[in-house]
This record gives sequence, C-alpha cells and structure tokens, in this order.
Amino acid sequence: MTRGPTKEQLAKARQRALRVLRAGGLIKALTAGGFKRHGRAHPHRRNAAAQNEKREAHTALLVYELQLSADEKAAALQQYVKRARFDRIAWLVCGTLAAKQLKGGLREPLAGWAVRALTGRCPEPRPKRTSKHKLERWVIEMAVKAALNVDGLRAGRSTASKHKASACDVVANALHELGIPTDYGKVKQIWDKSRAGGSR
Repeated sequence: MTRGPTKEQLAKARQRALRVLRAGGLIKALTAGGFKRHGRAHPHRRNAAAQNEKREAHTALLVYELQLSADEKAAALQQYVKRARFDRIAWLVCGTLAAKQLKGGLREPLAGWAVRALTGRCPEPRPKRTSKHKLERWVIEMAVKAALNVDGLRAGRSTASKHKASACDVVANALHELGIPTDYGKVKQIWDKSRAGGSR
C-alpha cells in the first residue's frame, strides 16, 4: 500500500502554494469580482482589455521571477514562447524577459522568439475583448507546480478517495484560506487543461 504525504510534507506544500498565490495577486482580484466574474467589467472596450493584459503580464513576471525555481522557470518560459503566437500576455512577458537578457546575450528559446518577433513572423497579438481568466488559471497552475515540488505529493487523486492529500487539494485549501471559495474539482480541472495545452 502506497503511503501518502506526511503532515510535514503537506505543510511545506501549503506554504509554497500560498507564496505563489499571494505573489499572483489573486486575493484582491478574485474576492473583489468573484472567481467567475472577474475580468469581465469591460467586455467591449479594447483599451481596457489592453491595459488589463499589461497588468496581468506584469503580475505574471513577478511570479516568474520571484517564486519559481530554475526548472519551473525553464518550463514556464517554453510555454510563454509557445503561446506568444496567439496570447498577448505571453508575448509581453517574452518581450520583457528578452530585453533583460540583452546585456548578457539572448539565449534560447527567447533568442528564436526575438528573431521571429522582429521579422514579423510573431507579431504582437491584438488585445482580446473578453477575459478568459488567463492570469487566474496560470497562477493556480503555478501553485500546483510549487506544491508538487514537495516529495510525496501527486497532482490529483480519485474523487472517491478519503485521503484528500493531493497538490490540487493543497491549492484548493490555500485558496479557501485566502478567502477565495473553490474546490478540488475546479483546481484539478485547471491543472488538467494546462497539461493538455488548454490553459491560455
């Protein structure tokens, strides 16, 4: 019989998840507008959408630079470069990170992205009229990854399991602790979509 994570491991995973969630700025954003409604205040104003995406890119950069390990940064950067073709937030993040690398010389995958951006093969995507909670999904995904860095945790569990000790459980509990109502199922759905390449 496989042993589950210890209390110490769960506590460590909780602290890591909380650090990412707090850095991601979810508390104010989600408690102010509600998890389902946040980001839809101006569905038909392109300028508002552009400003929202700039703020989301700034927050994503804070999480990337301050909360992720070297391995997590490498994985996240690959995703940003991949999504920059259609995701303006990812495009803005790549541009800022590329600018910061210029002094020491651009390295892959940003070097390839910069060439494509400068030659018009990867132009800046237009702001989207409606928010699809990219920031929320991305930060929650990063929180699950942070919890998974603790040995003994798996991403999910059987819904019939009595032992609610997966990384998605940890993140759902951390969100509750921050005053953001959600549950294991919602967090697991976000995680599964991100693994399938659907977190955008």
